[in-house]
Amino acid sequence: MVKKKEVRKEGKSSQAKRALHVSEYQQLIRKIREGDLSKKYALAAYFIFQFHMIARVDDVMHFKQEDLTPNLEFDFTLKSKMSWSKNILSEDRTSDQIVMGAGDPNFCTILALAVHLEHGIGNGELEEGGALMGISKTIATNAFKKIINREDFTTAPLDGLLGSHSTRKFASTYARRNGCSRDDVDLRGRWKGDKRTVDLYIDDILPYPDAKVAGALCVGGPIKYALKRGSNISDAFILQYVCPHIASFFPSQMALVFGKALLWGIFDEQFSTTLEAQLVENVRAVVNNVANDLERDENPVKKVPLMVSGEEATLVLNEIIDDDDNDNGGGGGGNNGSNAVGNDQCIQGQMQLVLSTVRMLTRQNEEMKSNLQVFKTTCNTLLEQLNENVKRVSLIPGARQARTRGGGGVARIEPPEVEGGEERTNTGNRRRRQQPEYQSTLMKNPKSLYVLWQEYEFGIGGRKPARQFSSKERGGVKFSYFLRNHYWKLVDRMILCRYTHTAAIDKIYLVYGNKL
Repeated sequence: MVKKKEVRKEGKSSQAKRALHVSEYQQLIRKIREGDLSKKYALAAYFIFQFHMIARVDDVMHFKQEDLTPNLEFDFTLKSKMSWSKNILSEDRTSDQIVMGAGDPNFCTILALAVHLEHGIGNGELEEGGALMGISKTIATNAFKKIINREDFTTAPLDGLLGSHSTRKFASTYARRNGCSRDDVDLRGRWKGDKRTVDLYIDDILPYPDAKVAGALCVGGPIKYALKRGSNISDAFILQYVCPHIASFFPSQMALVFGKALLWGIFDEQFSTTLEAQLVENVRAVVNNVANDLERDENPVKKVPLMVSGEEATLVLNEIIDDDDNDNGGGGGGNNGSNAVGNDQCIQGQMQLVLSTVRMLTRQNEEMKSNLQVFKTTCNTLLEQLNENVKRVSLIPGARQARTRGGGGVARIEPPEVEGGEERTNTGNRRRRQQPEYQSTLMKNPKSLYVLWQEYEFGIGGRKPARQFSSKERGGVKFSYFLRNHYWKLVDRMILCRYTHTAAIDKIYLVYGNKL
């Protein structure tokens, strides 16, 4: 009754938190980065990482440095292990999950973490081996409430309130709307997965389903940061000049992933305005001295779109390379900015078309498998019914045939004549058939329960049906009738329970066997 009143808008308004809208989330990240908050880099990384991992606020707060590791299979991505999730109750329930870059800077986890880590480690805000974000959930939730309550924050025309849990709802909804199944979203969000028996036998390490959802959460498409040809920038150069503080905390492979993303942000005209001016000036100066083959202030890093697929239970990340790109796509600044944007849009459109086709074919394949499974189950059921019917018919004795002496012919035993019937004489005249009188006896040694029931209902061999015996006639065959009456009453009761007589007899055979 309370829920019905709530649906009808009767009584107190609902306090349930709804999911964020895309425009609201983009406003949140933009106002954090462009605002004057003391922890703006940490807050931006906090909410972007929460969205990418479909995590709770508590999960992100307790995420430690040791939980972020390099991905040896795909060196342009990272692996994370969310050990603090509410539904993870044992060590065997934790698994490594992929972290990928996104085409939209407001959703790129690697870019947000790179800025936060380089700034936080350099200023001594982060301790080695401690929490990766360096802020509590109280700071995060208070900043969230402060921003959404500002007068210049435009709220989407949707019912419901906003809260810190709205980011997780937004990520789950966004993944489902991009074609991800509920099971895949459950896996990415680390929801409890042992509600069904089969979940106890499925390993938690499922790279492709996890990466499929991660790719769907990469707004703008999943990408990798790669150095342009002719940039003359080495790995050692990135570790020394771009991200020296990150390199002191993390392995060189991870530092290079963060360093390339940070280098792209430093040279991007729009994103660089959210960074510290001193960092941008220093890195641009040293890069311009090295990258002689590039124009001045041209972005030495490009974004290469990725396509997530799976083959033979193995994750595959394919790069989508445009032949007309000439290493200029994906950059963010310099004189070739318009061409870069045009090429980037072309690649993004082609990638979305390919991904849409792949998802459609995958969905059709899954539907076909489901239909085939239903067809197989139906065929098996019908075949079982057919086998039962054949088995039951085989137990019913056929009409007996008697051979005549002296000849090879066969004389069929005719059924008893019906009283009042007629037959023709040799002269063609009709006369009434003489119906022999019924014998009020029971047959000896019936061969099956079907014959025994036929004797009760219709009679056999010119005998009167046992159902119609009078008390005097039952007394003439008292012993046999008494024994068989137990069976006849049982079948009668089963018929009253909506069994057919054949189904009832089959049930009796199933319980007592065919030999009794």
